[in-house]
Amino acid sequence: MLSEETKEGMKRAEDKANRVHENWSTKAERFLMRSLKRRKHPFMTEDLRTASKRSVPPPPSNRAWGGVIHRAASNGYIKRVGVKSVKNKKAHGAYATVWRSTITY
Repeated sequence: MLSEETKEGMKRAEDKANRVHENWSTKAERFLMRSLKRRKHPFMTEDLRTASKRSVPPPPSNRAWGGVIHRAASNGYIKRVGVKSVKNKKAHGAYATVWRSTITY
C-alpha cells in the first residue's frame, strides 16, 4: 500500500507531465496496455520507460510513470511478482518492483 505522500508525489509528477505534453497520461496508459498484450515475461517500470521512448514523449520526471503503473496494478492488469535491482547506475543498486501482465489472450 502506498503512503499518501507517495501518491501525492506521483500525482504531481503526472500532472506536470500532462501540462508539458498534452494528454501524456493517456498516451502512456495506451502504450502500457499495448505493451502488456505483447509482454509475456516479467518487466520493470524502467523497461517500459525505455520501450516507450518512440511512442510516448518523456515526462519531465520519470516518477510520472508511477501513477500509470499504480493504476494498472489497482485495476488488475499487472501484478507484482518480485523485486530486483534497477539497471540505472545512478540509482546505486536500488530495488524496484518486477511486474507481470495478468492479461490473457
